[in-house]
Amino acid sequence: DSSSTNGIKFEGETVLEPLPPMPDLPRLPSTPYCKWSFDEESRVLLANFRQKGQEGSVNICLEDEEFLLKMMERNDVTVISEGIADGLDPELWNMEYIANRLKNTFFHRFRKFERRKFEAPSAKPMNGTSEV
Repeated sequence: DSSSTNGIKFEGETVLEPLPPMPDLPRLPSTPYCKWSFDEESRVLLANFRQKGQEGSVNICLEDEEFLLKMMERNDVTVISEGIADGLDPELWNMEYIANRLKNTFFHRFRKFERRKFEAPSAKPMNGTSEV
């Protein structure tokens, strides 16, 4: 049983009502193909399909697939999956192909995140003046 959040207040006024308690999640699958975790406070469900030593290939069993799809239908949980698109054929999964196949019918949004090394610009000493 999850408790509700406290909402968001600004200058003493409630600007965002608290989230209602969410129904319990079903038991997380325990398969060798996906590691599942859930953070109750943020309501984020993480499905990690990346297995060490099997980069670029993804195995999805029926239990993981059914659970993933069931959770994607819920509006009280944010689902993040890692590695599920690693084995997709880039010849088929490009915007032109998707647009031709689906037209304007999109049900889920897919985003790809990559880690990039970021170098911060060197800090300049402050001398009390500003540049425009």
